Amino acid sequence: MNSAFIRTNGFDININYTFDSALGIFRPGLEATYVADYEAPIGPGGAKLDVVDRRNRLNFLNPVPDWRFNASLAWMKGGHQAIVFVRYIDSFLDDENTVFATQPNGLPDFSQIIDPVKVGSHTTVDAQYSYTFGGFGPVQAMTITIGAINLFNNQPPFVNTDGAFESRTHDPRGRVVYARLKVGF
Repeated sequence: MNSAFIRTNGFDININYTFDSALGIFRPGLEATYVADYEAPIGPGGAKLDVVDRRNRLNFLNPVPDWRFNASLAWMKGGHQAIVFVRYIDSFLDDENTVFATQPNGLPDFSQIIDPVKVGSHTTVDAQYSYTFGGFGPVQAMTITIGAINLFNNQPPFVNTDGAFESRTHDPRGRVVYARLKVGF
């Protein structure tokens, strides 16, 4: 992006822990991002706007929800492996459909919100199970995997725009089920 000035402030979290038990090996994890400030130029004359928690449809940036996280729990025992992910995207202001105050020059004042419209938060769950068979004949190992992305078919939040969703942040496909066979020789 060609911009003379962008200032951001926030933090990332990445926590994983692995422990062994009689039931197998477990690995819970959390990856999260919090964006407190993201100040960017929005027009001529050096005007700046904090674009966090906005859809940013009226400027050059992608949506910047203040919170995003992925939580996971993996399990392994023998040839079995399973993992579940919970993915969360926080709500944010829909600046394309929000009503802003008007400056004396007739242009919108994006820092003065009169009638806010929000894009709702979105949570999905992904799950996958694999089993690895030992070698036989020329095959050294074979793994069968089944899984689902967006297991509960949670549709993206409605946005009053073409397609009715925010395409730069959310996935409209709904549940995706897959299977995979991997063979090693």
